[in-house]
Order: sequence, then C-alpha cells, then structure tokens
Amino acid sequence: MRFAYTLGAATVALLAVSATADADEVVLKYATLNPPGSAVTREWNLPWVEKINQAGKGALKIEVFPGEALANNLNVYDRVLADVAQMAWGIPIYFTGKFKLTNVPGLPFLGGNAEAQSTAFWRLYAKGAFGDEYSEIRPLVMIGLPQSGIHMASKPMRTLDDFKGTKFRTGSKIAGDIILALGGTPISIQVGEMTQALQRGLVEGVIMPWTAFNPFRLDEVTHYHVDVPFGGGPIFIFMAKKRYDALPAAAKTAIDDNSGEAASRDFGKWWDGEDKKTRDRVSNLPGHTVVTLPKDEYDRWAARVQTVLDEWGKSIPGGGEVIAQYKQEIANVQAGH
Repeated sequence: MRFAYTLGAATVALLAVSATADADEVVLKYATLNPPGSAVTREWNLPWVEKINQAGKGALKIEVFPGEALANNLNVYDRVLADVAQMAWGIPIYFTGKFKLTNVPGLPFLGGNAEAQSTAFWRLYAKGAFGDEYSEIRPLVMIGLPQSGIHMASKPMRTLDDFKGTKFRTGSKIAGDIILALGGTPISIQVGEMTQALQRGLVEGVIMPWTAFNPFRLDEVTHYHVDVPFGGGPIFIFMAKKRYDALPAAAKTAIDDNSGEAASRDFGKWWDGEDKKTRDRVSNLPGHTVVTLPKDEYDRWAARVQTVLDEWGKSIPGGGEVIAQYKQEIANVQAGH
C-alpha cells in the first residue's frame, strides 16, 4: 500500500509539472488570409510556422488559421490590435492612410526582383525610414512582391500610342496614376471582379504580377503580355507591438531567429520562383504572346511615368528620400551586399 501511495503521488506530481509547462506555453493565432490549399500556404507559411514552433517548443506554439476565418484584408489590422488574431498577413494598401511611405515597393520603374525588393524593404524598416508608421505593430517578415506587368485580353501594346482610349483595370492609386500618365483610362475594379470584367469587355487589360494568374485564371482571359516593371507592392506578416513585447524571452527568440531580413529575403525568393514558374507556363500556352519592350520604347514609358514617382515623392513627407534609399538598397542587394 505504501509503494502504491508513493507511486500515485509521484504520478500526480509529474502531471502537475506537465500542466504547469503547458500553461507556460504561449499560443498565438496566425491569420494567413490565404486559402488552405494555396501554394503560399502550403509551401511557405506552414513550413515557416513549423520552424518557429520547433524553435520555441515548450515556450511557443503558433496555430495557423488559413483564409478568412479570423479576419479579412480590410479588417485584419484592427483584429490584430484587438487580439482576435495575434499574428497576421497584411496588405498595407488596404489600411487607408496608415502606411504611406510603406507603399514604396508599389512604385514603377524602381527595378529589382522580389528577393531584392523584400530585402531592401526590411532594411528600410530597420533603419527607421518609415517614421512612425510602425508605432502600433511589429513586422516579422516584409515582402516586396514581383513586378507587375501589362496583360491584355487581345490588344497588343507596343508603343505609347496604343494606350490612347484603352481601358485598364486598376486596384490602387499608384496603378491608376501609371495608366493616366501613359495615356490610358484607369477603371477601379475589385480584384475579385477582375476576371469577369475582362470577360465582359469592361476593361481591355490589367496591371498585375504573374503570380496573380493561377488564383484569378488570368491565362483564360488575357493573351498579350508585356514585361515591364510597374511595381510590385508591399505585404507584411505582423504582430501588435504590445503583444510582441509581452512575450517571454524564449518565445521572442524563436520568432526573432526566424524573422527579419533573412526571412524576408527567403520569402521574396519564393515569390520569384512562383513568378518565373507562371511566366514560363503561360509563355508556352497556345495563343499567348509575351514581349519585352525595346530599349528606346522602354525609356519613353519610363520617362512618362516619372511624373508618378515625382508626385508620390512630393505628396508624402520624406517620400523622395525613401525612394532614393529604396533604390540604393535594391542596388546593394543586386551587388551582393
């Protein structure tokens, strides 16, 4: 009886220790906003979270909530601040007025693939180039998406004259300003209605990266494509600063060791792979034409669009300086620095 009692007491003690350890483990909900079956969820988000969970085992566990189970593109910022989700995917252009300087990756003709842009994007944040735009949140990974090009239902776009009277779907002020500068007509249409707008002839073309083709079936409704660097656009994975600051040291370390510049560069590289994969696939489809501009025509387009860069730089305090820093950091990455 005495042995049984001692064994039972030891078991209770072990369970108590185990319960205490479990209670000390911080659980964070991650709202990805991407469908569970999407490539970005399967190939990047889930492996990234698993690395953090392994690094923080016993101290931290991130639970992934794909799609819009916890938030959507429009309310995710507020949902994170309200602690509905503790970590989330965010597209700054949807957070009206909060991230003006942060939108620099969406500007045209600044160059760089997604790897270079994402690295430069993080470096600017780390230097404090975006001022107080990050006073409420802490970004973990920052992505400058692959460059957007022109994709037409059928009409070839070879010269500036081809823009006259041509209607383009645009989803941001920058994209609309680009089309206006080139002589076209921008029409604001939600991204979910883009494919139908092309099918119905409401617009003749769109400005989008190759990575948008699979989710929106753009290869079914566009056939003439121009590779031109009309800007990528920013995305970040973020937490509320107060929530991050409250984490125990072991949980912070697990996150920090798998975030920052290295993770941003890695995610940018992943996007470059998706971009190339889709471009190659569409290029080989019957009835599709993919072109690059001759240098003289490229220079004409770039000169016309320079007004968009100039206006953006003047309209936002510090805008011109951020453009210059971003271009320099892209050049640094491309030079191997």
